[in-house]
Amino acid sequence: MSNDLITAWQTGLRDSGYDVTSTVADGERIYAASHGFVYLLDFASGQEKARNGLSGMGNREVRIILSHDRQVLLVGTDGFAWGLNASDLSTRWKLSLPGCGDNMTNLCSAGENGWAGSDGYVYRFDVNTGAYHGRNDLKDMGNHEVRIDMCGGGQTLAVGTNGWVWGLDPYSLDTKWKTSLPGCGFGVTSVEGARSDCYAACNGYLYKLDAYSGNVESRNDMDGVDKREVRLEYHPDWDRLFVGTNGWGLSMDGGNLRERWRVSLPGSGFSVTSVAAGKDKIYFANNGYVFTIDQDGNVVSRNDLPGLGQFETRLAVSLGSEERVIAGINGYACCLAPIGGIPHGPWMGALAHVIGSKKLREVAIPGTHDSGTYAITSGSEVGRDSPDWMRAIDKLGLPGEVLRAVMANWAVSQPVNFVEQLESGIRYLDLRVQSNPLAFVHGLVSAPVQELVEQLRDYLNTAGNEKEVVLLDFNHFYGMSASDHEELVGMLRSYLGDKLVPASTSWDVTMNELWSTSHRVIVFYDDSHSVNKNDFLWSQGAISSPWPNVQSADDLKARLDRELPNTDRGFFVLQGVVTPDGDMIAAGIGKEVLSWFWPFTKKGPESLQAVASMVTPQLIGWLFNWQSQRPNMNVVICDWGHSYPTFVDTVVWMNTGGDAGKVDRPAPDDTMEFHPLSPDDVNKALNNGDLSRATIGNRVADEYAKVFSTQATRFSEAATTLQQIRSFVQMNY
Repeated sequence: MSNDLITAWQTGLRDSGYDVTSTVADGERIYAASHGFVYLLDFASGQEKARNGLSGMGNREVRIILSHDRQVLLVGTDGFAWGLNASDLSTRWKLSLPGCGDNMTNLCSAGENGWAGSDGYVYRFDVNTGAYHGRNDLKDMGNHEVRIDMCGGGQTLAVGTNGWVWGLDPYSLDTKWKTSLPGCGFGVTSVEGARSDCYAACNGYLYKLDAYSGNVESRNDMDGVDKREVRLEYHPDWDRLFVGTNGWGLSMDGGNLRERWRVSLPGSGFSVTSVAAGKDKIYFANNGYVFTIDQDGNVVSRNDLPGLGQFETRLAVSLGSEERVIAGINGYACCLAPIGGIPHGPWMGALAHVIGSKKLREVAIPGTHDSGTYAITSGSEVGRDSPDWMRAIDKLGLPGEVLRAVMANWAVSQPVNFVEQLESGIRYLDLRVQSNPLAFVHGLVSAPVQELVEQLRDYLNTAGNEKEVVLLDFNHFYGMSASDHEELVGMLRSYLGDKLVPASTSWDVTMNELWSTSHRVIVFYDDSHSVNKNDFLWSQGAISSPWPNVQSADDLKARLDRELPNTDRGFFVLQGVVTPDGDMIAAGIGKEVLSWFWPFTKKGPESLQAVASMVTPQLIGWLFNWQSQRPNMNVVICDWGHSYPTFVDTVVWMNTGGDAGKVDRPAPDDTMEFHPLSPDDVNKALNNGDLSRATIGNRVADEYAKVFSTQATRFSEAATTLQQIRSFVQMNY
């Protein structure tokens, strides 16, 4: 499974609080509704273009659809239907639905007619004027949520409520038939119209009814997915019914409801699951996660909506010239863009026919910031660089071991070693070196330089990586003597040999020209004496890497916007990083502990990883939107890049001009193993003695051990650090 469903933008809906959020997409118009407000958002940026506060409605859930002619946005909330102009959200009309009380209101429309369902009633109205045309009281059904959809070629209005489906004449609202859904009990009942059929679902049961008679023609009990609310989406081109329920996505044959496939949506838990159809794929959303699934039931990508929590997530799909998924969650609207299967591995080879004629400095290259910091721990020695953020920590007066533990949180910019970075697609490494020992440094001493040259040599010599070109940027040295430089340069020459690109090579060298030689590594080196003595060291004058030196994502965006027009001068590095300062670090250290002895009341990120979690997802969205404006972007770097594989995807994708179909894809490398064994199969195996509960427990424990083993050291260090700080404060303050 990849992460090629990137967040192009996310928008906090002004004044909406944190509530269930509905979305609608229509070409380049994006609508969202939450907590009594309706919003029109810019397709490209997500910026608010218009808002309607639905005066007098209170702060209830809002549901929205577009009229058949796309001119009116129909709004249902709190027992009212509203009609807003789709272009600017100005109010055309509002209609109090008589008799239904203040409850959830669902809508559908066809031609000039609109229908609303609320609190056990169904209503018809004119979508242009709001004129009221009558109601059906759904006699003896009680006051429950009512869901509605048109079916039977527009001849029947299907109504779902509390385990029943009614068929109404769409215009008179007379009852044509009513059907109690067998076996499902009572609960929220979804309906979905299709040709001569009507689909319905309630409490984990699925039904196909004849739209003209209401007879149940097929039923699927969906064993093994639990009996919860079900949401439906019919795709007429494929004659498939897609089902979202309780953390599962399912595909059913439209004719007989035979199950084609089911997928447990990995990592998302079990809750209300939304579903929406794209042109050639299906999207499911559950509990703050959005998944792309192909027609064969393979999970091809996932977006975790970083930072937005685990809440009900609703979906809409814009099927304009560029397919977009609009997710609504807890007062936010997010635009997700599928960018196709971009390879993380030897992507330069996969894109050879696209980038071969390009200058290397015109190829979009993903890189990492402070690439050599992966080996830093709380036990690392203090380095020779003494950055500003380290001095800020030092002023706290903490004992040495606690000081280093705190420093480690702010020193690690990348969590994995060089070969893992390279295998993930990284092709630029930002390197800072100190002497005695000859090692990478960022406040604390990290891995020895020899790890770089050994891992890079082995990576380049691996079959399949023949076309991969790597940029090494040695841009900071600390305490280095002439002999130290000679040792480092000798190491580069010894391990990389004929892979090193001569400095006499033109800055305009193309990928094809490099591939015609053995040269694969450019070394930028910030020591003029060494550069003058060694023909494979490139001067720092060949590469520009402006340091933003900002402390917020907004300031970073403004700074990068200003820098982007300058990307055509030699090699250029766009630093997508925020630099922590004393205030940021002080606000984050220990959070609740710090308030005992440091005069800051605000709370901030407690580590560089936490800073990256706020910045890197936004950087990915900026890059996506910059693609068409800055076609020759070169190197882009970020912190904690391995935690955001979509970062690499997006930068690599920029080389395709937005067309991932240009990628020559190798055979897929399955990174996640799926076990399509159903719960019923498991129970049978248990009953037959083929499988024991102890075995299941052991397997689960083994899987969790694999996931958490790599993080155990960091978790242990974090706990130890917090305890040290707490003890120190108790003794001294």
